[in-house]
Amino acid sequence: MPTTFNNNLRIAEIGTGEQAGVWGNTTNTNLATLLTEAITGAIDITITGDQALSALDGVTDQARQAALVLGGTPAANFTLYAPPIDKVYIIKNSTGRTATIVAALTANSTDPQSGTPASVTIPTGQTGFVFCAFNATTSKWDFYNGIDRIYGNLSVSGNGTFGGNGTFSGNGEFNGTGSLKVPTGTTVQRAGTGIRYNTTFGQYEGYDSNTASWSTIGGGATGSAGNQVFYENELVVTANYTLTTDRNAMSVGPITVQSISCTAGIDNGAGLAGTVLTVSAVSTGVLYVGAVISGTGITANTTITAFGSGSGGVGTYTVDISQLAVSTTVTSDVAVTVPTGQRWVVL
Repeated sequence: MPTTFNNNLRIAEIGTGEQAGVWGNTTNTNLATLLTEAITGAIDITITGDQALSALDGVTDQARQAALVLGGTPAANFTLYAPPIDKVYIIKNSTGRTATIVAALTANSTDPQSGTPASVTIPTGQTGFVFCAFNATTSKWDFYNGIDRIYGNLSVSGNGTFGGNGTFSGNGEFNGTGSLKVPTGTTVQRAGTGIRYNTTFGQYEGYDSNTASWSTIGGGATGSAGNQVFYENELVVTANYTLTTDRNAMSVGPITVQSISCTAGIDNGAGLAGTVLTVSAVSTGVLYVGAVISGTGITANTTITAFGSGSGGVGTYTVDISQLAVSTTVTSDVAVTVPTGQRWVVL
């Protein structure tokens, strides 16, 4: 029986009666070199483009190594073709490009396996485990660039930093005496749900999924003994506000209801008999149905009765008084809507 090489690690299997007097050299190569490379070996590979991992019988190659360090400066993202076998790799991608690894049709080939070949991508700058569970039609590839999950307790004595989102299925507990920093940003930068600090208004706010809106959190001043005895409210109203159903609200004054300012004109064209308000720019606030507008050449007590193409900002609106006015600066009151059965007291 002649010497053969097995499929996975390509080490020599000496046939009966083969290699008389030299079989020790082959065995030493198998154990000291090839098996060592498969278990602990690491090799630097200069990437120039799509290429196959070298797979050679009985001598050092790339595909047998435990760890692949990808370097070079390829001009584009590239594909590595690995021999069609069961194999685990540690891959470090330092090329500046995304690497994709697939099972080749045959060893040393840059043709993918037949059928529907599976693949994994290794982003540049990342290191992780890649393994292939090979079969003849669709090899199963997976890539792990970190700890997938932890069973049991995790204790961190230093600082922890998350580059992405953190999800906890249980409760979170903070036992320090310092502070908890929450996301900070303007009103325009609101995203998702949760708790944040609004730099536009200078206050903490939370998202209510029942009303699909953000509202102020806290705001109460405290006395010397720590009693919450006051609630502080803004002195100027700058935006529309609708009270939540089945809620009462009150505030103290004096309160200034700031007007909305926009550039608009009323045009009696298009067969609309002069009831179309065309808004070309809004400098502050939001327009709404029921708002009373005023401005040069606009009839007193003109009221917006319906949205057209606009729904609070630039666009068209229907007003209740037919008229003709040139483009001018228009101001409107701010909406404070109180549902039936509720009370809003301003003192």
